[in-house]
Amino acid sequence: MRNGIKSFLIIILALQYSCKQPEGLKFKVSTNYLDGKSHLTKTKMIANPNSEINVYFFKKHFAQFYGLPNKLTNEKLKNQEITEWKFEDRPKELSENWSETFKYDPNGNLIEYKYSGCTFCSQFPWGYKLFYNKNNDIVEQQIYYLRQKNISEGNGLKLKFELQEVMDRKVMLTYDKNRNIVKLKKVGTNGLEELIELVE
Repeated sequence: MRNGIKSFLIIILALQYSCKQPEGLKFKVSTNYLDGKSHLTKTKMIANPNSEINVYFFKKHFAQFYGLPNKLTNEKLKNQEITEWKFEDRPKELSENWSETFKYDPNGNLIEYKYSGCTFCSQFPWGYKLFYNKNNDIVEQQIYYLRQKNISEGNGLKLKFELQEVMDRKVMLTYDKNRNIVKLKKVGTNGLEELIELVE
């Protein structure tokens, strides 16, 4: 009898251990491909995240928000637009260099990022705009690319070139009551591209 009870307790403990969930966060990642027919859903586990579930979390674990600086808010840069060139010892020309531009609002929040493109490395110019809610959390990122637009002057014989923003895709964020991001939705010109949701 005693051996029977002991065996029963061992089985119960073994089942509890085997059913114990690992510490971490579970996300459901759904991806739609350009042909409109291919769809992939998978689960991604982030073990021991040790951080808030913010835009930097999604940058690190899901390759989102490329070009995001280390700080979203800088009070010293209120109402300013800062351009940083990759190589300070080279001419500030796209044939030999490239730049990143950061634009800040009256509160010192980053509201726009722009990459100049790079002629010698065959990279095209692009950027994004950021929109915040009343809690100062990003709720939307609008990603655009820049294309060259020809503009005629006067009699139409003389042309000048201008870079025009073309909206490419949007990233929309949903927060819980603790200001953690629980859903990321990326929409392109052909509809939903990616959906990342916190499961547990």
